[in-house]
Amino acid sequence: MPTFGSLVKSNWTCLVENLTTTSNIQGCEEQAGVLMKKLHYFVGNESWQKIVSNLSIEQKETLERITENVQVEQNDSKTGNGVLRSSAKPQSGGERRLRYGIIPSVVCALIAEENDANQRIAGLEKMKQVVDQITTEEISRLVPHLHSYLLMLSNVLEDLNFKVLYDSKKKFQNHFQVVVLALDIVRATAHHLKQHMEAHIQQFVNLVAKHFGNQKSVIKQIIMMTFMELFQNINPKTVGGCLRVYLENKNSRVREEVINIYTASLMTISPSKFNLQPLVNILVPMFHDPKKRVRLAAFEQLSVLAYLLNGKTEIIMKAVRDFEQDQKIRGLVEAVTARIRRQLLPRIRYDGLIEYSTPPMMDSFDLAESEMSLPSNADLSWIVSNGGVEPDPFERTMSPLSLAGNLASIRRNRMIQQGEKPVMGTTQQPAQQPQRPHLNGIEKSHEAVEIGSELNQKMMITRMKSDDSFVRRQGSG
Repeated sequence: MPTFGSLVKSNWTCLVENLTTTSNIQGCEEQAGVLMKKLHYFVGNESWQKIVSNLSIEQKETLERITENVQVEQNDSKTGNGVLRSSAKPQSGGERRLRYGIIPSVVCALIAEENDANQRIAGLEKMKQVVDQITTEEISRLVPHLHSYLLMLSNVLEDLNFKVLYDSKKKFQNHFQVVVLALDIVRATAHHLKQHMEAHIQQFVNLVAKHFGNQKSVIKQIIMMTFMELFQNINPKTVGGCLRVYLENKNSRVREEVINIYTASLMTISPSKFNLQPLVNILVPMFHDPKKRVRLAAFEQLSVLAYLLNGKTEIIMKAVRDFEQDQKIRGLVEAVTARIRRQLLPRIRYDGLIEYSTPPMMDSFDLAESEMSLPSNADLSWIVSNGGVEPDPFERTMSPLSLAGNLASIRRNRMIQQGEKPVMGTTQQPAQQPQRPHLNGIEKSHEAVEIGSELNQKMMITRMKSDDSFVRRQGSG
């Protein structure tokens, strides 16, 4: 059994050399600094200087850096053989300096790293561990620094200091991972600080809003979870008021996402905590948005509001009539009435996002033109046509797959009407068809139209399915 004296005289050079090599202590420099300081006291100043003298210049600089802010308390006590023994007790403010009251300064240094994505990701992962395990005492220390803390996260999400070049898939993935980690820290902060967030709610909403409209499903999920935390822990009227400005954003994806956040909150939080009249006034103009997806999201929220009003829909109808008169448009009242009568509600999916009660088939909802003109489908007709208003020329109304399907359908119809047989893949001579005397020219025309209509219907179904999957991939991708 080695004695205390023999341990002091042991060769510690190899250990010190390893713990002062930067590559060996990446991500755990704080712990290495504490250990080096304790070892210094343990072996004594004379032995320590001999060990340090054998280190390289780089190792000496690393040793100085990692032990600069570390202090240990030395308590002297007699051992059985009369040798004085050193023990180290970490000091809350000495062994490590904390930023914002809870985050080690070395972690903040990693997060601020400009050129190394891996170090920044490692720093964010450590910060997330700190926030996930935060105690009541640590929350009280963080609250006075909350503005600066949120500003730091805002800078990360803006990537102000992070130079990312999208010239490789790996760099893009690193950037994406940074964004996901930072947003998850924001979500965890809202979860643990609860009502403490209210004093900084506008700053917090602006921070998260930097990624409104992002079509990556994991980012959409984190944003939705974050706002559900806010709506549950803070006055929903306050949170809703901060979100309202983003309904006027130029990006239609942002407007759509904000509407869906409102809808999810109405389906999650007790309606007694909301003032439904202002929500109706906010929603009605969105029925006339130039983008179909925004109008679709607005009509889904209408279903929820009508349900929560428990039959007292005159609040909605009055706002719609006033808006219709102000904008000099026609048909919106009928569209809103049709949607209310459907009595269909969206639902919250397992991942927290909204699943519409009306599938987002943006061309004609898989309905024939005659069906679309029915009063019961006035809401669907409005979503598609926006009351006959000229659509935005930059709005893509169908996917490339839909366009290809339309062109193929037109080509087939033309060949049929010309008496040719449409073929796929290779060119073939059309076979001679026996003359059917009982069909005159008009009957032939009717038959061709029927065949063309049947082909059109099949192509339309295929196109709608492709559009549906395309939109769903966008909604979840």
